[in-house]
Amino acid sequence: AKIYIGCSENVRLDLPLPTLYKGQRKSLLSPTYLSECKDYLIKHHGAIKIKGVEADDYVQQRMFELNSDNVNCILYSNDKDALQSYRHDIAIYNPDKDETRTFVGGIGEMWIQSEKYVKGSGLKWLIGQSLFGDSSDGYKGNDLTPVDYGDKSYYKDVSGITTEKELLKYSVSKWKSWYPEAITYTDCFGNTQTKDWLGISEMYWSCCYMRISDNDNTTYQSLLKEYGVDY
Repeated sequence: AKIYIGCSENVRLDLPLPTLYKGQRKSLLSPTYLSECKDYLIKHHGAIKIKGVEADDYVQQRMFELNSDNVNCILYSNDKDALQSYRHDIAIYNPDKDETRTFVGGIGEMWIQSEKYVKGSGLKWLIGQSLFGDSSDGYKGNDLTPVDYGDKSYYKDVSGITTEKELLKYSVSKWKSWYPEAITYTDCFGNTQTKDWLGISEMYWSCCYMRISDNDNTTYQSLLKEYGVDY
């Protein structure tokens, strides 16, 4: 068994967002002995400190890499981000529910959970995360607009979409409607930024996309090109 531990070196923390990635968590109290627990796992159990990405990103990446070597892996996770896999099917054991489910790759699906929360899988979920954002990570794609747009709006808009290309065309139209012209704003580090709709969409894509290998350089733009979407 291998143990992976996240550290402060997370590329998402360097994104020039209008508000710091997970910045709202700074006011929360961290577990008292978190650093000591990490040190113990490194010293006595050979835990590996992950740099550049979050530990859950890397654990999922290792699962895909092992699966490509014909090892049947099941991801142990209750993280909703894991449901965004669109290139491959993914089997996930959720310890909160004590159940294992296989989510089929591709366009995926969206559903209402507990009559309150919107959840999803596949590309629909990934594109949704970049657009309506993630309140637990402190970002949303329309942060720099006065537009009111959330997960319920997205769910309604994409419920009838059945192909990846159609979904991506919808996402392009949404980004362009929010940012028809380049905008200038002050980022969370106090720097002045000027970005057009594509630059902004790439920034929010980086907030949520989880790589599947060390050489995975997928961007929002490369995804549009892959599916032949004009932009």
